[in-house]
Amino acid sequence: MPTNISGGGSAVRVPPALSDTPLHDQDIEEFKATVLAKLTLAVGKDAASATDRDWFVSTALALRDRIIHRWLTVDRASDAKGRKRVYYMSLEFLIGRLFNDVVGNLRCNELVKVALGDLGVDPGRMRGAEPDAALGNGGLGRLAACFMESMASLGIPGCGYGIRYDHGLFRQVIKDGWQQEHTEHWLSFGNPWEFERPEVAYDIHFGGWVENKVLPKGRPQSVWHAEETIKAVAYDTPVLGWRERHVNPLRLWSARAVDPCTSPCSTRAITWAPFRRKRAPKRSPRFSIRATTRRRAANCDCARNISSYPPLSRTSCGATPEPSAASIRFRNGQRSNSTTRIRASRSPS
Repeated sequence: MPTNISGGGSAVRVPPALSDTPLHDQDIEEFKATVLAKLTLAVGKDAASATDRDWFVSTALALRDRIIHRWLTVDRASDAKGRKRVYYMSLEFLIGRLFNDVVGNLRCNELVKVALGDLGVDPGRMRGAEPDAALGNGGLGRLAACFMESMASLGIPGCGYGIRYDHGLFRQVIKDGWQQEHTEHWLSFGNPWEFERPEVAYDIHFGGWVENKVLPKGRPQSVWHAEETIKAVAYDTPVLGWRERHVNPLRLWSARAVDPCTSPCSTRAITWAPFRRKRAPKRSPRFSIRATTRRRAANCDCARNISSYPPLSRTSCGATPEPSAASIRFRNGQRSNSTTRIRASRSPS
């Protein structure tokens, strides 16, 4: 039964949880029309020239529209009733591929399968176009994602806070018995499930020094002068519960340069300083990899910088991919500099 929640002089009506209903031809035609509209207006493609990736984005946007109305409704209801919220903070949220999860929670597996089949799209092949969100290494990252979905399924208002890693967990390749780590590009084509919130941004300060001053009335004061400042911008991804009972946001923070177009004085500084300034804020949230393995990978773009920058945790690596001009040799679990290419040396047993 719908629930009436009074607040602010008006009643907020919460739709009931979804139930399994027979599939009607009208539902199929409406969903097909929505997907085609997204393909044309959001992706800018015609059905004849659309790729699997284009169909995935169009279908994901059509499904996301169904989530948004529920999300806003339950959010208004929680505010009107004054319900407390759970705020879950984690450096990792291993949410994986969301398409199957969303379709299952919306109870529209058959609808999507039939509608895409009528449009000449193979649902299984289309699902393969969705990249795995590289936001963690497993373990606690997967547990955090399960907590978020469990709270939504139980109708508990909450919000997750984490880092939107640009590259996240490395892409693993095994060659000649050795692990090679390559950059993960899961955000290369964007993420249709998330909403950018450019109006929600904060300056985050690192390093620097503290100046001790004395106020006119003799009261001491300590002033922090930061060495580096980055801007954290919010991205919200709706986390849907079972049978669309509740929707909670997962807010991930992306780092940006405060002033990427600074104009230095010298010619050399004009060439390099803006690049360094723009690159530096990307250190912390670009990668999330394990740095505790004794035998490290060969040809790893980011291995040389694992310990160079102060990460947010032991499992986050603030490296920017660069040509492998320098290298690291690992012997007995120790790191030593080299001047050739990156290698991994076997440690004695």
